[in-house]
Amino acid sequence: MVSSWKLLSACTIAASGVQVEESSLIQSTNLRKELGQTSDEVPVMHDLASDAFPWKASVSDKHGASLLQEEFSATPVKVVGLFNTGTNYLQVLLDKNLGKKVLIFPYDIIEGYREAREDEIMAQANECLDGWKHVLPRYQPGFCHDCNTDYAVAAVLGVIRNPITWLQSMSKPHRAYDLTSCFEKSDWADKSCSWPSCTDKQSWDFNDPDKEWCEMTSKCSQRTMENCQFENPADIWIQNVQDYEKFGEFGFWKHDIVRYEDIVLDTKGVLDNVTSLLGNSFHVSDDDFQEVTESANPQPLRCNDCIFDAAGHLVKEGPKGCDDCLPDPHSTAVRVISNQEYLEGFDELDHWCKQMGSVGRALMCKYEYNDCGC
Repeated sequence: MVSSWKLLSACTIAASGVQVEESSLIQSTNLRKELGQTSDEVPVMHDLASDAFPWKASVSDKHGASLLQEEFSATPVKVVGLFNTGTNYLQVLLDKNLGKKVLIFPYDIIEGYREAREDEIMAQANECLDGWKHVLPRYQPGFCHDCNTDYAVAAVLGVIRNPITWLQSMSKPHRAYDLTSCFEKSDWADKSCSWPSCTDKQSWDFNDPDKEWCEMTSKCSQRTMENCQFENPADIWIQNVQDYEKFGEFGFWKHDIVRYEDIVLDTKGVLDNVTSLLGNSFHVSDDDFQEVTESANPQPLRCNDCIFDAAGHLVKEGPKGCDDCLPDPHSTAVRVISNQEYLEGFDELDHWCKQMGSVGRALMCKYEYNDCGC
């Protein structure tokens, strides 16, 4: 059920004359002033070189009893990104290599995570950490950007992907998720697009078309983007990257942008960058580094139920289908990215590059996505 707190879509608020993005930044700026923080500096109340914040707090267990925790030392790490950008892959990579040093949000992608670390999650969770990872920050209220807890300064990692391969992925059957209506028509690349209304009970989940996917308890969920309008699907990518570049202005104190392509091609390098952000004590040596296994790959979760033989042939189909599922997705992703196989037989490149506009193409070049020329 949706929280009793009355949540209005940021787009609805904007339509009434309030500048949502500006108000979010003002709220974040005021909070930083109250804490004596300027610009992107990290607040002095925390020692970032330390693994532990040895303060005590009382939380309630699932039975409602008071539970005294002597120490919650894990640093919250929130991973955000659009659909099909590799957020799941990064979450599992961090959990596999950093373990209990970090507390991953969202955690539902990692099997058994909530059950194993429920007390820590209950102690540190807040509206920001619980917020939906696919929401663009500009459409959220300011408090959705305050991820820090009483125990640690949270880190926020925004995952981006080459917009050409992202659009290709989103336009495949059953791969656009909540944005399915934006990619249904043959001329979708040229059409304006709205984030689905929460009153629309038609869900992207083709196994459960009546799923009420907006009914989430977090005040920072997808409901904040209800009916948001975009010039075209490429505009969604542009706004998303622009927001990630403004993480510091929005109020996120520790943050970084991670490219999906680097997660695939230089996984250890990505982990090193993240641990540098978190602090020296988080560093993982080459000997201790663990690659993500086949069971936690950058494919849709439904692919985990698809079974292939040694030759790569599908021998058992999962309950939600196996379209575009691969027996060895990591090796395939490495080959496709390295050899630019996604451009083979693709005759829409010039058209899509035009739809990116000058702003989008400039962002592509900035992040070394050169398919539209730089």
